[in-house]
Amino acid sequence: MTGPACGNNPHYRLSDGDRQAVDSFRAYLTARAALQRIRTVLETEHVAGRTALEYRGLITAALMADETAAIETQADELLALATVLEIPRPGTALPLQLRRSYGHADRWAICDREGRRWDRNLSCWVYEAEGIRDEALRDATRYTLAEAVPLARELAVGARQDGAEQ
Repeated sequence: MTGPACGNNPHYRLSDGDRQAVDSFRAYLTARAALQRIRTVLETEHVAGRTALEYRGLITAALMADETAAIETQADELLALATVLEIPRPGTALPLQLRRSYGHADRWAICDREGRRWDRNLSCWVYEAEGIRDEALRDATRYTLAEAVPLARELAVGARQDGAEQ
């Protein structure tokens, strides 16, 4: 065991009684935070002209804000681990793939199952079977995730036609 003997140290083994005490205190802190969010809504929102249902909705939204933020954080953490994302293609069982670039971890390539990448400059598929040796051509097949997802969706449904294949 390394580190101090406390509930925040994942390497320290707590007894069952200690674990229950830590869980109980965490539940208390969660409830206290929820009450504080409700108190903030009650103190800042005007009651006049609102129905009870509208007021209840404001309180529910305040309580769900932390849960929504936690879900978004988890999604970001999971995306950081992903190396391949699949974009379904209607009418075929073979999806397009977004593959994380090895050379540029923040870039993605739009790939099909035939070993080709979409090239932004040529507006067509280019083969990567022997590797794309030209750095400029390789960069033309790398996208940020914000660029890659909408473009891959267009390609998947056939909204964008490719030119001559290379």
